[in-house]
Amino acid sequence: MRRLSTTSFALLGLLSFRDWTASELTKQMERSLNFVWPRAVSGIYVEPASLRDHGLVDATEVPESRRVRARYSITAAGRRALLAWIRQPSAASTFESESALKLIFVDVATKDDALRIIDEISDDARQRNDQLLEIFADYAEGRGAFPDRAHVVGLASRLYHEHYAAMASWAEWARAEVEGWPSTDRSASAHGRSIVQSSRRRFGSRSRHFGKPS
Repeated sequence: MRRLSTTSFALLGLLSFRDWTASELTKQMERSLNFVWPRAVSGIYVEPASLRDHGLVDATEVPESRRVRARYSITAAGRRALLAWIRQPSAASTFESESALKLIFVDVATKDDALRIIDEISDDARQRNDQLLEIFADYAEGRGAFPDRAHVVGLASRLYHEHYAAMASWAEWARAEVEGWPSTDRSASAHGRSIVQSSRRRFGSRSRHFGKPS
């Protein structure tokens, strides 16, 4: 029997407010949870069967597009497991970005490469934010898929929005910063001290100051 993962509980969460087929769960994961928990489609498809093996969901066969598919519904045990997971301490958050990873090693490339990567980060943030704004608009105009859950949808979506807004703001600052460098090699290293000093002034020298208004 497969061990339950965070993705398992994400699907249990979706099943807590309606029944879904595996295909519907995959589409909903991509639409609403991909902002915070992106996963490969192939991995999502195997999870419902695992949840059923654990007794956390039931499956009913339903006809769909000339085929018979399993529609999953959460069990009482599934709701207890979901609640227990929510009440557990969470793992530390992670940030994953290929563009940001490339930026760490851009001193082997050119200044134009650095600027292009920064623009990639900016474009990605704006595109993702546009997707969020569509969700905001749906709920603001009463067209949200789950109006009874608008409060939690709005709360989480605001976090994603703030994240992408911060990325876009950083990209604007970073482009102006890099444009002032002579190149990306060691000749620009003196700019590092200035960046560190300004960052300490803005964000504080200790984490207890972080996020608090100045």
